[in-house]
Amino acid sequence: MEKATATTKRPVGPRRGSASRDAHSRSPDALDASLVIGRPTARRTARLLSAWFASQGRSFAWRIADADPYGVLMAELFLQQTPATRVDAFLPHFLGTFPDLDTLKVRPIRAIADALKALGLQNRRSIVLKNLAKSLAGKDLRRLSLEEWKAQPGVGPYVAAAMRSTLHGDLIPMIDVNTARIFGRYAGARTVVDLRKDKTLRSAAAMVVGSGPPRVINWALMDLGAAICTTRNPKCPVCPLRRDCQRVGLDECPR
Repeated sequence: MEKATATTKRPVGPRRGSASRDAHSRSPDALDASLVIGRPTARRTARLLSAWFASQGRSFAWRIADADPYGVLMAELFLQQTPATRVDAFLPHFLGTFPDLDTLKVRPIRAIADALKALGLQNRRSIVLKNLAKSLAGKDLRRLSLEEWKAQPGVGPYVAAAMRSTLHGDLIPMIDVNTARIFGRYAGARTVVDLRKDKTLRSAAAMVVGSGPPRVINWALMDLGAAICTTRNPKCPVCPLRRDCQRVGLDECPR
């Protein structure tokens, strides 16, 4: 794979940057001419996140090596509305009842809805799972591209990115609310209300994810947002990214 080098040298802080990777695995946001953190900062950030995750990261069934793609898909869909610890406890039971897409496709919607009550999910989520199982029938989940994942019912940009990053280690940032909050504080920039749609922050995330093992960096960011860079009362003194964070030590942090 080819890597483009930054053409402008500046001190640590926002700057223009780009990344060029194989078209199948790179992040679309890496090509935006947006203000992003500098490459040296991105590399340092990736190293710090990797080290922090090695000792503080959470272990879940969908994060193991060679995880079953169907199990990963179900987990990521549930994680959109449910804390990871609850999904971790629920997933083995769900997969025992609905072990594959074929089973999910033929079982009644009512049976799926009854199973999802344990997570407090609404009935419409069972319809989404049913439609998704029908759409994916006969497909090899490991071979779907990012765009093919996005085209599936109930699968948005986050789940699509999660599948490609988890199964293949693609250079794609998984932008959930935790990751968006971290970069909203860390990069010190905000151009839209919904940070997940902020191209500046997505570019910063792509730069950091591209500076280390992508799946590890993505997981580290999620766990950091859940444990350290929380919505309220972030634990800045113990954050591994405090050196370069634009908001560390300030009384008010964007949520």
